[in-house]
Amino acid sequence: MERNPNGLSAAEIDTLVDELNAGLEREVVLRFLQRLPDDEHPDFYRQLTELLRVDDQGRLEERLRDILESEAVEVERDAEFVRFAAFEYLATYYRRNYDHSTLRAFYSQHRDDFRERPLYRLGEARLLAFRDEYKSGLRQVREVIEETGQQKDVIHEFSRQVASGYEDGKLPAEDREELMKEAMAFVNIAINRDQEYGRYYQTKARLLALQGAFDEAGELIETAIENEDTSRSDYRWRINMYNLTRTEVEARSTRERLKAEMEENVSTAVERLEDDVEKRIESLVDAETATMREELREETMNELANKSRDIQQRTEEMESRYIQILGFFTGFLVIAVTTTNVARLPFEQAAQLVFLLTSGLLVAISGFGILLPGLKSTKRSIVVMVLGFAGLVLSVVLFPAVIG
Repeated sequence: MERNPNGLSAAEIDTLVDELNAGLEREVVLRFLQRLPDDEHPDFYRQLTELLRVDDQGRLEERLRDILESEAVEVERDAEFVRFAAFEYLATYYRRNYDHSTLRAFYSQHRDDFRERPLYRLGEARLLAFRDEYKSGLRQVREVIEETGQQKDVIHEFSRQVASGYEDGKLPAEDREELMKEAMAFVNIAINRDQEYGRYYQTKARLLALQGAFDEAGELIETAIENEDTSRSDYRWRINMYNLTRTEVEARSTRERLKAEMEENVSTAVERLEDDVEKRIESLVDAETATMREELREETMNELANKSRDIQQRTEEMESRYIQILGFFTGFLVIAVTTTNVARLPFEQAAQLVFLLTSGLLVAISGFGILLPGLKSTKRSIVVMVLGFAGLVLSVVLFPAVIG
């Protein structure tokens, strides 16, 4: 088969996906993979992930596993390329389903087969980021950038990892200015090369939020949502991700505003108390002994310390509540994504799985209420946790097939 430098057209993709939904024949899967552009082409990944439109993802996984593990694939194009395309789609499928244990084993199993390919090493860099090893991940992404000549999805991955690393507090503060500048430059290049791809705007919004530009970040999230193609099979997954980012940006904005207000209140309180100290000390000019002055100074300074502690306690309580809110939204996103992924299961099994995940979310959120400092809702959190555990126990007793 003669190579097509630009891969599949939109019409060819629609035709092949329809054929796959009609029967998922191995021959059709091979034809799809062979028609893709080279894996270093900017549109390789976009065309490959059109396979997400196939209804029976479980059977597609079996077909791709069979192709990947075949010692000899009878194709008219480079067999190693076809096997790597199968590998890359499966890796994407596991990553989007948050199946990180399978993903790590999958990369380890096929390292000797594909480690010379830049996209394979980019996937390894993503795994390093999953393990919070951002410095190693960024170093590996840089190597891939040098090999691919700043391919847009590769430089975007660098920017995405910088945003995640500083959001998680895992990258060094002393490198922040340089890394943020480099990440912003890369994401701007990616946007200039493809102004319709929503994920690039999402990453830029995250970087801007880290710099305190919350209004501009919010506008970019709206642009990302508007640019998404509603016909894509992963449309709901992407919109959920954008909405989570918007929530995180709004929470970060509110947290910074409250922090500034608290700091201003503390500063104002300190100034007032210091003025009061001076006035009260001046009133003791005619006092009989220095001991009385010292006692009054100590009393006033104790009052200042008590007020500062009270303000600090309120600040911690507010921060804890926002952490709890973010935890809830993250858990809700996992349930939403999982609900999307199990939509093709029988209704009873899908409902049982969502019930199990919701019970787990109740346990996790109540755990925040108990463990986070400053929160005064321990009794309510314990009640919610008991309900969550009861749901988990019911899931084990009533739905053993789902647990298995």
